Amino acid sequence: IGVEITVTGLETGNDVVLNDLTVAELTGVVVRFHRDVITHTGFLIDILCWERDDHVAIDGAILDTNPEEHSIKCMRDVPECRENGHGILKPVSDGCGYDLVYTFDEAGSALALEFIDSTEKENNIIVTVTGEIDTAGTMYVETLEAEDYQIHEGYLVDYYCWTLDPDTRLAFDGADLVNSPQDHSIKCMRDVPECRANGYGLLQMNEDGTGYEYAVDFDDSGDEAALDFVDSATITDDVYVRIQGTPVSNVENDYFTLSSVSIELIPEECRPSRPSKSVEVRGFLIDLYCWQLNPDTRIAIDGADLDESPEDHTIHCMRDIEQCRANGFGVVVEQDDGTYDLVYGFDDAGNEAVLAWLDSTSADDSIGVEITVTGLETGNDVVLNDLTVAELTGVVVRFHRDVITHTGFLIDILCWERDDHVAIDGAILDTNPEEHSIKCMRDVPECRENGHGILKPVSDGCGYDLVYTFDEAGSALALEFIDSTEKENNIIVTVTGEIDTAGTMYVETLEAEDYQIHEGYLVDYYCWTLDPDTRLAFDGADLVNSPQDHSIKCMRDVPECRANGYGLLQMNEDGTGYEYAVD
Repeated sequence: IGVEITVTGLETGNDVVLNDLTVAELTGVVVRFHRDVITHTGFLIDILCWERDDHVAIDGAILDTNPEEHSIKCMRDVPECRENGHGILKPVSDGCGYDLVYTFDEAGSALALEFIDSTEKENNIIVTVTGEIDTAGTMYVETLEAEDYQIHEGYLVDYYCWTLDPDTRLAFDGADLVNSPQDHSIKCMRDVPECRANGYGLLQMNEDGTGYEYAVDFDDSGDEAALDFVDSATITDDVYVRIQGTPVSNVENDYFTLSSVSIELIPEECRPSRPSKSVEVRGFLIDLYCWQLNPDTRIAIDGADLDESPEDHTIHCMRDIEQCRANGFGVVVEQDDGTYDLVYGFDDAGNEAVLAWLDSTSADDSIGVEITVTGLETGNDVVLNDLTVAELTGVVVRFHRDVITHTGFLIDILCWERDDHVAIDGAILDTNPEEHSIKCMRDVPECRENGHGILKPVSDGCGYDLVYTFDEAGSALALEFIDSTEKENNIIVTVTGEIDTAGTMYVETLEAEDYQIHEGYLVDYYCWTLDPDTRLAFDGADLVNSPQDHSIKCMRDVPECRANGYGLLQMNEDGTGYEYAVD
């Protein structure tokens, strides 16, 4: 058959010439094919969210990897999402994610909005569309129908192992299903009779990102599909799959049930990186060189017995001996028998943070360092000679032996993190934090709720920087002060507490300071009052408009200037000139 088309393009005045043929040329050609109505099924998305950086939607869904998480609320309730058109995705050829295959015409977006406004689905929005297409990837949609089935990704698990120990969620094969579901073996799911008999489901990361939860349950037909899958699987563990199924009403449980389930293993290169386990331990800081120096006795260079009394391992040893500085650090933790064992070594960033603290601390260098460490256990190891120990990344170390005192301007974190550190009340916090008002910190809910911190002057004297962010207890003390003080601005406090390598202070005390800090032009009071109409000084300087012209010679050598006192000129509120602000 022939091909009826609609063509759009630009006529530039050039010609196409072929033998004796001369015809006007079109550029920027888009061809719509009227004889080719296609059908496509895929995830419905709005174009605004798709075109955001890294395809991360306004609601946080990553559309090129997990479009099933894109919410109907985002597409329905955000005006920009409604107004910027819609489209449909397809899986990419290697199975690793999704790409935009068609953008809808206006009629198609109207059909999409009609569906979005009427559906009761919350996410996992899959539709089938039919229509003509053009060479620019536009579909001229004729019909749009919602699909009942859903698509999910996660770790396959048997329900018996998930419920075996509700406190720990340790599976029959010992896998930690909350933190390391990739360790759950096919052998366990396939060969343990209780695992085969109690059904299957899917583990997905929980909302706060702290671990996996049982999110999708299979009905009997889905359990049969799971059994077929584990019986034929050639892998041993890391069973990360994509499933498709139809929801079944289930109001009794936190998870939902799918029927008519199909299961496919996601290619290894497309799976998420092996999930890291978040840990927090309290123990003593040691350098790895000293720990492996005498494997039989664990006696460090400074004579400390590291597996009996790591509190004797000195700052001096860890900081000043080159081998100790150069070979990294770790944490030893007390065991059930009262001895200590090395449980984690730190990654490079963690080691650098520890060295920075060791080099700057004022703590007694003849004592040990008790610490609390948080970080991620990724499954990698630190290796030093014959020593192998689990590595922590994202290390934050809190030093319990170093209670510091700091005095500076109190600020709320929300205002500090605004563009150019300009607070909601207009104060420029990195140059003039004294102007930050108590009213802003006290009366703006977002300022109250987003934490507090304290500033320090930068090393060159030009402004201020955030030195410590307060922990929750510190912010509570800050709010207690903010709600009770009668000061209006120039809020200077002294805080004491332990600190960690992330710049958090665990505040123990917070006391207000009575003094204030101001910046401005020094002036003698005689010159300021010499001519109230013009404010011209004895040396002719215009003190309202050009106080920088007022000379030291005038303030120093004119007896009336020396005799009548001094003060500070600051810009007035409307920015039109300087005024006598501080006497």
